[in-house]
Amino acid sequence: MNFRLIAKTLGQILIFISLSMAVALPWCFKEEPGGRECLNAFLTSMLVGVALGGGLWILGRRASRQFFRREGLATVAFAWILIAGVGALPFYFSGFFPGNYLDCYFEAMSGFTTTGATVLDKIEPIPKSLLFWRAFTQWLGGMGIIVLFISIFPALGIEAKHLYQVEVPGIEKKGIMPRIRDTASILWRIYLCFTAWEIFLLLLGGASFFDACAHTFTTLATGGFSTYTASISGFNSLYIELVIVLFMFLVGVNFSLYARAFQGNIRPLVRNREFLTYVSFLLGAVIFLWISLLVFRDYSSPFSALRNALFQAVSIMTTTGYATADFDRWNDFARFFLLGLMFIGGCTGSTGGSIKVMRIMITIKTAGMELKKFFFPKRVISLKLGKEPVEKEVISLVFGFIVLFIGAFIISTFALLAMGLDPITSMSATIACLGNIGPGLAKVGPATHYFHLPYPAKALLSFLMVMGRLEVYPVLLLFLPGFWRK
Repeated sequence: MNFRLIAKTLGQILIFISLSMAVALPWCFKEEPGGRECLNAFLTSMLVGVALGGGLWILGRRASRQFFRREGLATVAFAWILIAGVGALPFYFSGFFPGNYLDCYFEAMSGFTTTGATVLDKIEPIPKSLLFWRAFTQWLGGMGIIVLFISIFPALGIEAKHLYQVEVPGIEKKGIMPRIRDTASILWRIYLCFTAWEIFLLLLGGASFFDACAHTFTTLATGGFSTYTASISGFNSLYIELVIVLFMFLVGVNFSLYARAFQGNIRPLVRNREFLTYVSFLLGAVIFLWISLLVFRDYSSPFSALRNALFQAVSIMTTTGYATADFDRWNDFARFFLLGLMFIGGCTGSTGGSIKVMRIMITIKTAGMELKKFFFPKRVISLKLGKEPVEKEVISLVFGFIVLFIGAFIISTFALLAMGLDPITSMSATIACLGNIGPGLAKVGPATHYFHLPYPAKALLSFLMVMGRLEVYPVLLLFLPGFWRK
């Protein structure tokens, strides 16, 4: 294990994250009271972060450039843990966030991993500079901090490939372009294009520049942090809800399909089996949810029921976690239907979290294939998605991921139960953090927060956030003794 090279790369990433806090500084000068405290908090945090990153970089400045997959796994896993540690410093030093440093770390980890779980009871009293940084952490984490780092600093060389393959979510790990840096660059250009369009459309709907930027950052990242305690219902605007629904849907799609469409090849987008299944899942979810809200009379108006069903189905399945209603007060069918949607997520290669549509498809098709083999043992049956065969290695990775994901969900749920939480809170908090969704049910529902949870629970849920964001394997490998041996 090349520890010096890992330290050097981690140092560069921490310096980059520390300097990126400068985007929030202009808001400090517009705030009274609290502007001076926030300015001091950001400057101190930047100084601490740069010093820490500089120390790691000096430690590894003479490292060799032999950077392989094992170093990539360790670097990405440690990077996300350390990034949240530095990103939490402005919250902690400002004094405006409740609790101690662990609460601030929980908020920062929730931001960078695009989870959206919060320890804040009321959002509006928090200074805008902190809320802007809070939203910006989600925007950075949405497409991937390491992917951005690769696209900006091409001097990384061979290590870029291993870092990219570890951080990018999904099954397909190949780059869109021959060079990994070009792939990272085109993904971020698409992300920036979506960012500009959503800000523009939200401004047309009457949102302030601050709200438009903050909600664009957290929509495109499928993060869900809002500048309002009431989340999106704070706008009280159907137009803004529809704009956010549109972009939540768009970022739930595999970004490589957009990249090929922008290169002039639109066929993969309209014929992609995962994309078509994703659309079908969403349409089915909206219809089922709409019918349940009408049957159980949660809403007397069919339009109001459809409006809330559409928004919450898209928000939860794409793992964004915004809310236009306190869905924890809906009927039990609707509540647990949304809980089931939390396990699905968006497409592979999207900014969404959870299991992903492709893995769900492969699991269902594999079960069907095994059923056919049971009845027709002599027939040769291969697994295909459309006309494309699925390799056995991919099937093994999918099943391994699902076993680990469900295993982590079960074990963590029991751990929260042992800490004194009720079953519904334990289950929903676990999948909400492991799937990077944010709000759950009961004591962590959309109308409440995570501050009241015991500190061991917050530490566990913070760990689940990064495990879900990196899709389990890179984080769990750190606990295998054989991983560290030569």
